[in-house]
Amino acid sequence: MRVGILALVLAAPLVSGCQSGFSQFYEDYSGPWQGQLIAPSNEPRVVSASGSIDDVVSSMWSDGYALIGISSFNGPNETREAAIDQARKVGAEIIVMNVQYTNTSQGAIPITTQQTVTSNTRGSVSSYGASGPAYGTYSGTTTTVVPQTTYIPYAIDRYDQSAFYFGPLGPPCLGIYWVGLTDDEKRSVGSNRGTRVMAVRRNSPAYISDIIPGDLLLTLDGQPWPQDGVFRRGVSSNIGVRRGLRDISIRLTGGDGCPA
Repeated sequence: MRVGILALVLAAPLVSGCQSGFSQFYEDYSGPWQGQLIAPSNEPRVVSASGSIDDVVSSMWSDGYALIGISSFNGPNETREAAIDQARKVGAEIIVMNVQYTNTSQGAIPITTQQTVTSNTRGSVSSYGASGPAYGTYSGTTTTVVPQTTYIPYAIDRYDQSAFYFGPLGPPCLGIYWVGLTDDEKRSVGSNRGTRVMAVRRNSPAYISDIIPGDLLLTLDGQPWPQDGVFRRGVSSNIGVRRGLRDISIRLTGGDGCPA
């Protein structure tokens, strides 16, 4: 099966609302595996993995798991349970997570409230008339609503977070995970036709026939390797292989019309 090599590219949108970032920023990669994926038989689990994402994808493929989706975002650190919940939604059984601190966002949030201010006024008055002077007092209350703003400081640690979701594959047809040749490989073999083996499913026909990662598959029964990567010969076929600096022939048995 031909699948492009995936690079780990971390986006940096802000996770908003109550939706988990693992759900909000999920991208589906299951297209190439339609018809080969099966329902998980176990609860999703988070595993540790080392090496590049290409190494991880190849290793998982060898064990019978295909990359079906990626979540990638920057925001406050989220829980493993949120990633596991997303795995349940998409039918993944294994999750490879990566979390790396990036920065701390700091600032202040203005909060405006209404404050009621009451003032009392008192005084005296006097007047003079034909009947003589007159004296008196007065008092009053004034109520005013005044806005009051308070600034609440905050500091939020932010992380680049990614989760790679792997779903279980059914029994292998040929068991080859392959990509197209690089320009250097095309010049080396003198042809635009061919594929490079990235991984081989354990106990698959390709595995039993001793096709190994790194092999360049160049011909199929004497003809250039099919550009669409579909194995269309009979039950048994000869594959022309460039392994290192040697050209060898491998007898491989598999079903007709078998996707690698």
